[in-house]
Amino acid sequence: MSRKRSPKVPTRDSFVSDQAEAYQGARWMARLQHATTLRALELLGDERIGGGIPREAKREGAVLDAGCGNGFSTEVAMQAGFPIVVGVEVSLDMIKLRHLSNPVVQADMARMPFRDGAFSFVISISAMNFLSQDIEDAAIARQVYDGFARRVHALLTPGGRGVVEFYPKSPAELDVITRAFGSRSGFQGFLVIDKPGTRKEQKFLVFRKRAA
Repeated sequence: MSRKRSPKVPTRDSFVSDQAEAYQGARWMARLQHATTLRALELLGDERIGGGIPREAKREGAVLDAGCGNGFSTEVAMQAGFPIVVGVEVSLDMIKLRHLSNPVVQADMARMPFRDGAFSFVISISAMNFLSQDIEDAAIARQVYDGFARRVHALLTPGGRGVVEFYPKSPAELDVITRAFGSRSGFQGFLVIDKPGTRKEQKFLVFRKRAA
């Protein structure tokens, strides 16, 4: 009997119990996460938010991997020259599957327990959309995303950069998320849509915290 494939866009159930192990063992998912993280790191050095990141800045600046799961994205970031990567993951089952030695904290992305200004970079791969997965009320979802954007802003150093890859449920939710990370929140940035209109479409928020 063949193993049932995890969904292309996972749900929270994909990261607990035996589903976490299935996620860990899915080679297609590892390839997808690897490619997506590489793309996010490429966008982290986009000219519109400051250009290429110097090697010294990579070595010394801490990276927050929000919703790090079992460490697929963390490992790619470390291999790309960011040795200081701190993960946040709400699922203990996913954390137990990690094989990396970097720090990881079990916490909800909406309440990340770090001091303000602790990170020079933030990445998040296919995780932010879980914040509103069970929320039907649009006003509450807006509050959740606004709160997440404020927390990311607080955690970044002045001039710090971030890339968040996500799957909004609707055009309305996409608008809510982009507004949350807009200029009024203290960011400069833009939205990137790769392979638009296809099954492989991906959306990336690319942003930089304005210097004080």
